[in-house]
Amino acid sequence: MTEDALVKKIKEELIEPEELPLELIDRIKAMIRLTRDGKILFLFDRRKISSADLILLYLAGKKLANIAGLIESASAKLDEISKELGLPKGTVAPRLEERRCEGEVVRVERGIYEITSIGIINVVNRVESQLTEK
Repeated sequence: MTEDALVKKIKEELIEPEELPLELIDRIKAMIRLTRDGKILFLFDRRKISSADLILLYLAGKKLANIAGLIESASAKLDEISKELGLPKGTVAPRLEERRCEGEVVRVERGIYEITSIGIINVVNRVESQLTEK
């Protein structure tokens, strides 16, 4: 394999795509809605899913609100996540770190996080499963 072919293959197959599959929007709309000012509304009893997935679903909503032009940034501060979800920072911080280690979240700056495309896909899959189980 030539170096050019190797570079092309890496770019095509290993770099995370920026766009989200359109079918994902159809699936996530059963879980959340966005207000015109970019707030995330949950459409289910939040106690039915894990705190880690609740945090990721919130970050997914932030990413979608940003893509839609409703808010300036897809990232969220630890304080914001804690406040919006009503979870203690002592719960949110370790969950974010676990998800960062799994590649579902990136730390933009200290205390500021953003979900990855893989994170959105994974959380939608898990939440669908959790909501149908209970």
